[in-house]
Amino acid sequence: MRRLLREARSQAYPLFTSAVQQRIKQQVKSSDTLFVLGSGSSVCDLSPDFLRSIEAHDSLGLNFWLIHDLVPTYYFVESSHVAERNEVFNQLITLKAKQYRNTYFFPHYDLETFGRPDLLKLPPQESENVYATIRWKLATVDPKALQYALRVWWFALRRYGPYHGISSAVAAVTFGMMLGYRDIVLVGVDLSNTLYFWEADPDKYRGVPTPPNIEGSGVHYTADREKVGFYVRQLPIQEQLRILADDLCRRQQIRLWTASERSMLSSFLPVYRAEQAATV
Repeated sequence: MRRLLREARSQAYPLFTSAVQQRIKQQVKSSDTLFVLGSGSSVCDLSPDFLRSIEAHDSLGLNFWLIHDLVPTYYFVESSHVAERNEVFNQLITLKAKQYRNTYFFPHYDLETFGRPDLLKLPPQESENVYATIRWKLATVDPKALQYALRVWWFALRRYGPYHGISSAVAAVTFGMMLGYRDIVLVGVDLSNTLYFWEADPDKYRGVPTPPNIEGSGVHYTADREKVGFYVRQLPIQEQLRILADDLCRRQQIRLWTASERSMLSSFLPVYRAEQAATV
């Protein structure tokens, strides 16, 4: 952990420290509801009322949410081992620099290629709205061990940033917990398939740079128990989110939702309905 902190502090962007967290809570956070914006095809199902509700609250975009027109409050991004995906992200952020000038960016950093902010064309180093986060994670397939690790993170390590686990979606939830959001709604985190929203509606996004789909068919890689257990020694994302929802979120009186019945998460998370979005 010391090596990771030392390496991260040597990077271009300052760390997302407890002092920065407090400043964002006081100056940026404007809602008790945080919408986490993934790229699954269920995004195409969102009603105009639902989209207006997202705009009226705080939101956090993940990776290639940039392709969508809605501009979030925060943005999580990590570099890819596929150079073309990094190049597409850089094209998008260049095209949308003006729209995103007030968005807070949080590139993930670790000692792997997946955590190399220098590969991404983020706002200038002197910008006050870019902070690196460390990809805290525990290599375990034991649910009890992960539950314990999350409690340790919450009580002792969250001052260093969100717990990342297997994916940016897990990091987004723990980020929302850190900033005191009471409702966290996972939008476009489908997992049951690998179709992105720009692939589900290609005519709408014609002419917009889009990344290659490296997932293949079937469930999302992070939801494949055998693959993530074998390659990275972690529990699949649905198990990590279930443990968060049943333990830390419940203890802190935080409600975790999914925005779609088509999401794999709807088997254990309540669905945030369009009529709720229209009235909240």
